[in-house]
Amino acid sequence: MLKVLIVDDEKPIRQWFEHVIRQNGDEFEIAGLAANGREALTLCMSSAPDIVITDIKMPVMDGLELIEQASKLNPEISFLILSNYDEFEFVRHGLRIGVKDYLLKAETDDQDIVAALRKMAEDRSGRTQAKDRWQLRDVLNSPEDWLPPEMLQGAMRWLICGRDGTPNTEEDAASSTLLEACKRWAAQSFPLARLQGFVDEGDNAALLLAFTDTAPPSGEELASRCRDWGAEARLRFSYTVSFGIGAAFSSAGAVKNEFRKAKRAFRCRFYTGEMSVNAANAGMSSDPSEEHAELAELMRPLKSAELLEPGLIESVLEKLDALKIRNVDPAEAKEAFRSFLERMEAQLPEETGQRDAKRPDAFGELDRLAYWEELRDAVRRHLRKMQETAYRRTFVYSETTNRIMAYIREHYADKLSMTVLAEQVHLNENYLSQMFKKETGKTITRYMIEVRMEQAKQRLATLRHKINRVAAEVGYASEAHFSTAFKAHYGITPSQYVDSLRSPKPNLSEPQDKTDRGEESWIERNKV
Repeated sequence: MLKVLIVDDEKPIRQWFEHVIRQNGDEFEIAGLAANGREALTLCMSSAPDIVITDIKMPVMDGLELIEQASKLNPEISFLILSNYDEFEFVRHGLRIGVKDYLLKAETDDQDIVAALRKMAEDRSGRTQAKDRWQLRDVLNSPEDWLPPEMLQGAMRWLICGRDGTPNTEEDAASSTLLEACKRWAAQSFPLARLQGFVDEGDNAALLLAFTDTAPPSGEELASRCRDWGAEARLRFSYTVSFGIGAAFSSAGAVKNEFRKAKRAFRCRFYTGEMSVNAANAGMSSDPSEEHAELAELMRPLKSAELLEPGLIESVLEKLDALKIRNVDPAEAKEAFRSFLERMEAQLPEETGQRDAKRPDAFGELDRLAYWEELRDAVRRHLRKMQETAYRRTFVYSETTNRIMAYIREHYADKLSMTVLAEQVHLNENYLSQMFKKETGKTITRYMIEVRMEQAKQRLATLRHKINRVAAEVGYASEAHFSTAFKAHYGITPSQYVDSLRSPKPNLSEPQDKTDRGEESWIERNKV
């Protein structure tokens, strides 16, 4: 909230401006009223106004002299001149010495006053944020040169606060900047703490709290106060905020490293959602190269993925779930899955036209996603669309059959039945079964067995999966049933196959037709 000083030798003018400003008390407050420049100069020293509205011609000290003297006291003061028609030369002089705007008394109404003040507030906000960003960089690189010495004598904590969703400029104008709101809250919540506030990237507020004369609050207490203020901000400003809380530290040399950890904690809101309060933990790394290496290791198995391989979407979603567990940097995560989708897109047949250089960026939306659930949904949607396109071009089947094949490949581990499959394409069960057999030469159940067996073979080949685990992962309720089905399909048991991996492999590419029919009958009876 900006403080405004009103200076005019006419009392009705002062009262008029005071009334208008008080009607906008959520944006501005009255710092004082003065009848001449000398009174105003005294108030500038005692009340530290942000904006001075001043007449030009006044007794004792006129407006131009007030501007020159007050600017020496505080270069950050913004000035708004009140003038008459015959005073334009004075106005031009005022503009040359730093006045931001002027109002003609005869033509000004209430809306003009508020508009001029809001314009000045916006200009101050931009200058303040630019300065805060510059100061933050200096503080992080040389804290002992830029921070007050007394701040470095106690326990310190970084606190990062940012708005959820897309900022609304009208709300910002009505509620002041986030940094100023956070600073007021911190000053009220921790009156004995020393405080430095900065604007970080994305217009987030970065607060450094130093507790030199009192014990610092625990992480739980600080988190509780952050949640309380987040609820208050939602009621007062109609937007929500999230927080990242740094660990307590007492060394100037740790200022930059602990700031990075607090920022990483703040970025965890990507996984925890709106109105989140996330704290840095002792094991949290602040090294971007470590985060990149961790993500690269997580994505390694997907480098050789094929667009139409069974269970691809399931595998990709597992990696996305792992992102949430590990709190991988959101920007890195979105870039990694964007690159993955581009590799999958490159596998589409040329005639689909999906890789036309002139088309819009198909995956640009990933960069703009705010939360993990949105990323997960978007990746799944893109993969499914690409798979459906590939099926239509790879197999000479109808769209209905291609959709059933794609659904089975994605949901092979589920308990599938003809009822479930028929619902996907809105057809009668018998008609669907007959159409699938006519087009592919095999029953739906036979196709499902092939998909399950191929996936089982791939998992057993890793030598890291136990047979009972593989059975469950490919849709079998018991290891015994899985082993029977595997032997019916390949001619050897899963155990024999695992043993054979250490010696020349048998040819498992051809299923054993004489026993597959028995497996199909068992599945039909049990609706597996």
